[in-house]
Amino acid sequence: MDSFLEFSKAANSFNRTDIRTRNQYVFWSPPPPFNTIKINCDASFMGVSNVAIARSSNGDVIDGTKAQARSLNVFVTETLAIRSGFLLIYRNRWQNVIIESDSFKTIKMIREKMRILWEVSTIIRDIVFHTSNIGSSCFQHVARTEKKVAD
Repeated sequence: MDSFLEFSKAANSFNRTDIRTRNQYVFWSPPPPFNTIKINCDASFMGVSNVAIARSSNGDVIDGTKAQARSLNVFVTETLAIRSGFLLIYRNRWQNVIIESDSFKTIKMIREKMRILWEVSTIIRDIVFHTSNIGSSCFQHVARTEKKVAD
């Protein structure tokens, strides 16, 4: 069951028990077992939204957010999804986090501080600046076939 549907089910939005993505099951792997929060971030153009789902180190959904996308640019919307994940981190004062996204370009810009594209420069700089206030943060790219949080 993908993360967004798990969060929606927990929020009593709707019930579905067997979710498939392009005829493949989507599996979520838990973070290391030492007080770490994993945040899955994704954007969807089916519902034009961005989503961030937070899970505890034992895999329980503990918080989440969904926002309407303000851009029709998929790259901008994926970057906004990561920023939504950061808003969860700040709201909950988490210190050990893993942030996952299927936006390879965004993750690379954050991790390697490479040349930032103008479309997302303000958002990326905001994320990078705020990582200094977190005890431990790790940004990971996850293949699209492994994660469909927002769809």
